[in-house]
Amino acid sequence: MTDQSIPTLVAQLSDDDGLVRKRARHTLALIGRPALSPLLELLESPVKRTRWEAAKALAEIGHPSSIPALLGLLSDRESDIRWLGAEGLIRIGPRSLRDVLLLLVERPDSTDVRRAAHHVFRELGSQNSVVEELLTPVMGVLGETDPAGAIPPRAEEALEQLESYQREDFLEW
Repeated sequence: MTDQSIPTLVAQLSDDDGLVRKRARHTLALIGRPALSPLLELLESPVKRTRWEAAKALAEIGHPSSIPALLGLLSDRESDIRWLGAEGLIRIGPRSLRDVLLLLVERPDSTDVRRAAHHVFRELGSQNSVVEELLTPVMGVLGETDPAGAIPPRAEEALEQLESYQREDFLEW
């Protein structure tokens, strides 16, 4: 697969034929990192189907450099695209936790962000008991009626603990 084929595959993500889109998406996911930049550009498309295909490919690639874009998807107007953003963060694993916690500190009033964070935290916690223990206090306040007052302190506390674990190399990154 040459770099010349990436633009062709990216263009196929907007094709009317669902099978063409699916094949292109899977191929881009297999290509991985070299396909990231053009996929990130597609996230700005006004066409939902194109954004969805790009988000799905990014989620399947699961590269840490796409964390900012995946976080941005958590605010997309389409719920299925928000879900793909969360799925991509889950695929990246514990490396995404810090950024999701920071987003919660910045945007505790966003219901979409809280739902996505809950999904990411639940899935990553089910894979690692240390992560689960770290995130339990945060998850306990994600449904609060005063999220701006309840979530940031818990998220900041979890961030401090996460950084402590990283310094001790307790969690594998």
